[in-house]
Amino acid sequence: MEDKYLLTHNFIKNRWKDAVKINNDKDYSLPFPFVPPCVDGLFKCLFYWDTYYTNKGLIADGYIDLAKNNVDDLIYMLKKYGHVPNSNSYPGIKHNSQPPYLHLMVNDVYNATKDENWLKEAYFALKIEYNFWMTERITPLGLNRYYHHPKTETELVEFYDYVSTRLEIAKNISNEQKAKYAHGYNACCEGGLDFSPRYNNEGDNICPIDLNCLLYMMEGNLLNWAKMFDKENVEFFENNKAKRLELINKYMFDKDTGLYFDYNFERKTFGRTDFYYTAQFFPYIAGISKDKAACKKLLSKLEYNYGIASTSPYNDKISYQAAYPFSWPYDNGITFWALTTLNLELETNRVSTKYMDLCANSYVKAGHLWETYNAIKDEIAEKKEYPNKEMLGWTAGIYQWMYYYKMGNKNHEC
Repeated sequence: MEDKYLLTHNFIKNRWKDAVKINNDKDYSLPFPFVPPCVDGLFKCLFYWDTYYTNKGLIADGYIDLAKNNVDDLIYMLKKYGHVPNSNSYPGIKHNSQPPYLHLMVNDVYNATKDENWLKEAYFALKIEYNFWMTERITPLGLNRYYHHPKTETELVEFYDYVSTRLEIAKNISNEQKAKYAHGYNACCEGGLDFSPRYNNEGDNICPIDLNCLLYMMEGNLLNWAKMFDKENVEFFENNKAKRLELINKYMFDKDTGLYFDYNFERKTFGRTDFYYTAQFFPYIAGISKDKAACKKLLSKLEYNYGIASTSPYNDKISYQAAYPFSWPYDNGITFWALTTLNLELETNRVSTKYMDLCANSYVKAGHLWETYNAIKDEIAEKKEYPNKEMLGWTAGIYQWMYYYKMGNKNHEC
């Protein structure tokens, strides 16, 4: 590999410990040191779904203790609040959770440590999170949605007014309308996509394909661990997993394209089929689909010269940052994950090279990494909602995940 790749790899590996934070804030303290997205700057708290991708890099680099600390802090918050908050900060704790990746992080740490006593404790904590999603975020279909914690109308209006400072949405509407639309924008935030054209302003009516695949995978992990620690619940998780698979295929699979889409349970139709988005790779990650041709079709809609865009082009008047032409770490990570799961080596190598080039070129030029890039141009994204930030976190974690894959190091899970 070229020197720039190795230079970037070494920069990340030597930088992890500089990012470690000890949080003694009386309101949001955590028991273990953790690795936030940024060494310095705005994002210095522990975010939920970011941490999965951060941990992929930490574990690959041999910092298993740091990855375990991150997970133990998330488990601590799960036990304290009854769900995993968006982050250990205000407003992260107040509004919502984020995509349920904790079971995947637990599995990664367990595979690295083989500590069954730790796994047993984590399993019983994860049952709390599963109950949260199955009681607080369930729809009449039996599939799940993103939403938010209870809020007054005043709080909903305040949230809508905040969103209007970030998106080009109507300001002169009634408080009743603001409160109605705020539900959807809150749901978009819980999905980690603040904000995205996938949901428009009705995210609360959407059963997202990524969320339901993540919960399908969670049911699979809980099933496996119930066989070890909780045999009376084996049948429960087995049945729930089978039921979810049936519902995903019934409501979310589009026979015409061979792809899976979000489902709007209020309109009783697919959420949107006029563009594509990286969450549609999740059925391949979850093992729900093994259709390589369909996966490559989706890839052709989202891959550009300099990486994977969050969505294909769309015609909305509103400009979103979790959309074309922006390329986030998770977009590239999810795509890479799906391609490796299906053993599409040619595509995996091409996609990982593009992302690593973006990061390595940025590091050589500026001496650091960024949160978001532009899939159309070889440059950082000029985001409209908040300034692009110097980043470690999931940018670095996904780079290292890909780096070890490219190196062919069999000692690291890719």
